[in-house]
Amino acid sequence: MLGLRPSEPRMSRAGRLAGLAAAMVWVMAPGLGWAEEPTTLEKVTVTATKAAGVKGPFLPDVSGTHIYAGKKATTTALGQFPAIQQNNYRQAFAQTPGLLLSEQYNRGNLHANYRGIGDPHEGQDLLVMKDGLPIVFDRLGYSTVYYQPPLEAVERVELIRGGGALMYGPQPGPVLNFVTYDPPAEKPFTASTQHTVGSFGTYNTFNQVGGTEGPFGYTAYQYHNHANGPRANENYDLNGGSAKLVLTQTPEASWTLAVDAHESEHHEPGRLTKQQYEQDRRQTLRPHDRLEIGRYAAVLTHERTLSDRTQATVSLFGNYFDRFSLRRTSNTSTQNNLDRRETKAGGVEGRLRHDYDAFGGTQTWTLGGTFSYADSPRTQDRSAAGTYPSEQGARIFQFDYRTIYGALFGEHRFAFGKLSVVPGVRLDLLGQRVKEDVNTGKTSPLHNLNEFSAVPLVGLGLQYDLGGRSQLYGNVSQSFKPAQFDDLAPSGNNTLAADSLDEGKAWTAEAGVRGTPAPWASYDASVFLTDYDRYFGTVTVGSNTQRQNVGRARYTGVDVGGAVDLLGWLKRAHLGALKLFGSASLLSAEFVEGPLKNGEPAFAPDHLLRVGTAYQHPRWGKLALSGTFVGDHYWADNNAAGSTGTTGIPAYGVWDLTGELFLRPGRAALLVGINNLLDETYYSRVRSDGIEPVPGRSYYAGMRVTF
Repeated sequence: MLGLRPSEPRMSRAGRLAGLAAAMVWVMAPGLGWAEEPTTLEKVTVTATKAAGVKGPFLPDVSGTHIYAGKKATTTALGQFPAIQQNNYRQAFAQTPGLLLSEQYNRGNLHANYRGIGDPHEGQDLLVMKDGLPIVFDRLGYSTVYYQPPLEAVERVELIRGGGALMYGPQPGPVLNFVTYDPPAEKPFTASTQHTVGSFGTYNTFNQVGGTEGPFGYTAYQYHNHANGPRANENYDLNGGSAKLVLTQTPEASWTLAVDAHESEHHEPGRLTKQQYEQDRRQTLRPHDRLEIGRYAAVLTHERTLSDRTQATVSLFGNYFDRFSLRRTSNTSTQNNLDRRETKAGGVEGRLRHDYDAFGGTQTWTLGGTFSYADSPRTQDRSAAGTYPSEQGARIFQFDYRTIYGALFGEHRFAFGKLSVVPGVRLDLLGQRVKEDVNTGKTSPLHNLNEFSAVPLVGLGLQYDLGGRSQLYGNVSQSFKPAQFDDLAPSGNNTLAADSLDEGKAWTAEAGVRGTPAPWASYDASVFLTDYDRYFGTVTVGSNTQRQNVGRARYTGVDVGGAVDLLGWLKRAHLGALKLFGSASLLSAEFVEGPLKNGEPAFAPDHLLRVGTAYQHPRWGKLALSGTFVGDHYWADNNAAGSTGTTGIPAYGVWDLTGELFLRPGRAALLVGINNLLDETYYSRVRSDGIEPVPGRSYYAGMRVTF
């Protein structure tokens, strides 16, 4: 198990599984000399339900088994930028307004929120997906993000808000969907290898094979990321791989099997108080703390065109997560905690779309359902005094967490000429079990809870085509956030079980205008309001504390974004594409009811600006300069400093410069970049135990070769 064999090579499981997957597809690849006689197969063309051919920046009105009309749903194609290294999300989200990053040096984790809603820690208020299915531990009981696919494998990133997100999950935040590449369609075999080195002992490699022959397509990749880090004990290692096999059974049906394996080890030097940060932002307080993650997952998807007007897709999925941490009990302690949480989960999801003619046009309805089960035991042991760091300890607490989740959802697009009206409904059914078997440090009663909730949600989208490839759109939708395991049953001493803790509920309304008035220009501007009631918080009850619904928050603002290709505008496309892009999210957030009334929610800056330029030429390469500018904001909902010595996060601005220079187009490229170009000194991540510094300027260089 992770964390219990420190001498075991890091590629022990993830590497072997990734290597096995790569070997399997290599052997299966036609044309490599493994078959005695070549077999000519009939060429088959399939009509798939996936969102094929999405060019952006807006998702189409109807795609596959989804309806996006009347919703704010955008997509960013990563291929327009130089290859992004180390999963740098500042660069991946360079054209995305409202998405706030809480940055951490280790590139394995994503910490983000949207429009100030919720703590960005581990993306708990987003629904993060890969190819349309969640990749979190437990989507409702422990919705943390410890894995994301390497961005080298991602074709585009979709951000689906409001009523669009309602068809994926009930969460107040949007859906962030990483869409990975399918097998190359025009070649029986292709391969590439990429290697970069950089500051702080960084080394990254990404290796991929793929191809299609007849009805069979395959792609597989393997990755390894390592860095020593700017601080002692800030090194990390990531290893993993994925394989995707596609069988086009008939022109109307296809099967896709995808398997993932990932292991990572992240060392943690300790967070700093404001005073320590100002004295020496590179000092290390915890020389041996670490976090380890293991994830293994498989998805089998069947897509079928039932008729020329009906499409369906069904996915079976299963995954295993293992989270282990060794952490000092305090910055000066000689003891450490050993915390392990495992999740074994599986489920099924199905969607159906049907088109029909009425009211003088094509009408569309979709229906879907999902069911999943997750078993997530958690334990914590503590080492003896004077033994830090130790892999052995006595049991402190033991929890049994289980989740049974089901949902039914559907929507209908009524099209009346230029006007589309899209009502949607969702019913979430959630059962949670929290049983506290052991807690040696607790004086309050042990938890033993069985919770069930049935929550109906509704949404309505409107869209009006203005002509000239522009649209007015509006959307209003409900959402909710259920109590998670740690809300229902905190592990601390003198902490009472949540008594009648209701799920948080939110209404979101948005109206805007968007368009692509020319092939070289796009824009999107909207105003929004989110009213979030029954916010979760901690209150004092006698000598104990208790999690309760403590208030109501309101978020209002404006999102504006756009891009223009100057060379396209000047009709000089033969010189390539020179894109200028920018976005602004202006936000006003306030608690309007409860004990935090008149305060500001945490991680809700009044402005978040992104600007940049990107140049690409088919023979020369790509070059991008992007900047992110964030206003100051609080890190805690009570706007207090606590023990950190700081109440908030000061405003900051960061520039990144990256390049991909073609040595031989399609065959070899030089990869170079400077992150934090102007060496901005800042931090964007603060927790109750202190500040996590962001590294200063760093460099990388490397090469990619394609065969």
